Amino acid sequence: EGRGTATRGGGGGGPRCVVGVDPSMCVLPSYMVYWRDPGPDCGVRPPLYCRPTASAPRKYVTFEPDQGGWNNIRMAAEAVMVFAMATGRTLVLPPPMRMYLLNKNKKPVDNKSEFATFFHLERLHDVLDMVTMKQFFQESTIPPPPNGVGLWKHLSQRAHVGVYAPSRKFAAYGYDWSLASSSDHRDCPVRPSAFGALWHGSKAGRLKRFTLGRRSPYTYNAQLHEHPVIHFPGNYSGSTRMLVHFYAWNFFQDPAADRFYKRVMRDRVRCGVVARPSFPPLPLWPTLPHRLEKGQGR
Repeated sequence: EGRGTATRGGGGGGPRCVVGVDPSMCVLPSYMVYWRDPGPDCGVRPPLYCRPTASAPRKYVTFEPDQGGWNNIRMAAEAVMVFAMATGRTLVLPPPMRMYLLNKNKKPVDNKSEFATFFHLERLHDVLDMVTMKQFFQESTIPPPPNGVGLWKHLSQRAHVGVYAPSRKFAAYGYDWSLASSSDHRDCPVRPSAFGALWHGSKAGRLKRFTLGRRSPYTYNAQLHEHPVIHFPGNYSGSTRMLVHFYAWNFFQDPAADRFYKRVMRDRVRCGVVARPSFPPLPLWPTLPHRLEKGQGR
């Protein structure tokens, strides 16, 4: 897959967005189209993003990959990616590890996978700070795990772990998206007013629908932001398994923020081809086998 670039900022000093694809790499049928470059979305940071300083160091998000198959691993990782972007935190990438059903190679050395193999992480650098696990232990206040203690158990004990159960909770952000900026020169700490507050009463229609009548918001506020490291376990037991799509777990009170993160995930993480608007999704499927037989699709 080819890659295009788009730069936002004067004098070549703005954030670099690697988002596009080269249409010449694959000839598409007339009813399909590549996603377009996001343009104005390049380099936009949320109201909670700030540049770390000596007195206010950066904050992190760590996560244990789900223990299920790849689709479950992907869903959980995407939900955490959006959480990290929305909160202005640095995402710590898991080290290469064995993943369920992706460990069937004859050579043991080939049975460890890392997220950079599956995700176009270079497309996210202008909207999400990322570090390796090794860098995290070098920079953060949490030391590497001692001998005999597993990595994920160590992080669960040393970092903040909330109640993330998607069946009962969802992350909620009350900030005003008009405070978002393409500048990375806002020094930490974040101003308390930047967190906003969730609406109630007649204005809370979207929030009420998002609860599904049984869930409650896990509101990201100034108190939660104080934790240097927030960790998402990936175990099957308990109430912390993130088996949920990012758009069903991250609630943004401002619709503009909601649309922004959906575009980021569409254009950067799930980049690919889709049906043109003139071809409705439902009627398209019955025609695909016939089109493929005639060599009109890929």
